[in-house]
Amino acid sequence: MFVLAVQDQQTFPMKFALLAIALFGLSPLLTLENQWELKKDKDGIRVFTKKIQGSPMRAFRGEMELTANLDIIESLFKDVVRFTEWSPGAKKVEPLKEEVNSRTFYLQTEAPWPVTDRDGIYQFTFQREAGKLTINATCLPEYLPPRKKHVRVPKSEGFWQFEEKADGLIHIIYENHSEPGGSIPGWLANSAVVNLPFESLQNLRQMVQK
Repeated sequence: MFVLAVQDQQTFPMKFALLAIALFGLSPLLTLENQWELKKDKDGIRVFTKKIQGSPMRAFRGEMELTANLDIIESLFKDVVRFTEWSPGAKKVEPLKEEVNSRTFYLQTEAPWPVTDRDGIYQFTFQREAGKLTINATCLPEYLPPRKKHVRVPKSEGFWQFEEKADGLIHIIYENHSEPGGSIPGWLANSAVVNLPFESLQNLRQMVQK
């Protein structure tokens, strides 16, 4: 009550946030700033971004729904050499390790001039339960020595989530936060965190529908 009393002139959303801080001890930074912000809503795809404390790069979250089969989606992701067919900028994939529920692979991606192309080593871990598939993606920058003419991606964490809904659709969430290393212009970084998830979901839908 004290918090609301001293903030009588604030708008209701601000009062609500401050009350949450008082009751639950939440950080003002996390409560007021680190929220998902809708950046694009087009063609049945929504893309959100948010600030990550201590990082110059924003995280992104893409969402859409489509009619599909979880088995087909899982097989597509496990066939990592096909990433060049639908993952934006992917130009070369080298499978490194294959296990029942994981794939480790090397990936080279193109960057627009004058930015240097990137490469990275990634591990996908597959978790399947009734009506739901989750693919956790982890970056392993030390798995292989650096290669010439490419900047190694030092950090990338995220996941894909596919969940069957009652209406026969599958709800998809694609979430990631990366730090691509090297120097990247601000305009490119800001556009990438919106365009990458949007194009990825768009391309994935086309692949699945085939």
